[in-house]
Amino acid sequence: MKKVLKIIIEILHLIFWLAFIAIMYFTNKKMGMARYMVYLGRKIKNISLFSVPVVSLVCLFLVLLSIFFIAFTLYKKYIRNKGVLAETILLFIYAVFTGIYFFVFNIDKRRDYYACLIVLSILLIRQILSLALAFWGTDGKEK
Repeated sequence: MKKVLKIIIEILHLIFWLAFIAIMYFTNKKMGMARYMVYLGRKIKNISLFSVPVVSLVCLFLVLLSIFFIAFTLYKKYIRNKGVLAETILLFIYAVFTGIYFFVFNIDKRRDYYACLIVLSILLIRQILSLALAFWGTDGKEK
């Protein structure tokens, strides 16, 4: 069961990375995609809570949740397990990359800001699930 879930998660991971790259590439190269990204950005920006787009709030929540998972991993000493260590390092990298994208870029600089933010949030959720699967069956000791 665990291996099947891991394979499904890895396939979804690859698909979403390809989607992220395709969105960025076609937004810069094709005018139709750029227009659609402007339309989608305005549509997503209108879905707001306290004048802040919901996508931004979800992304910020996921980065904070990632920091919590990393702290939990260090606190419970699951780092001794090599699988958990690798997943924790990847989660840290994804959280930093998503945080940099969130804070450095904005809707004025990138037309595909919200679409890429959604894909990065999905990738962050995938990495959190992958770390949770690595915890599954681990008692904190190296196997």
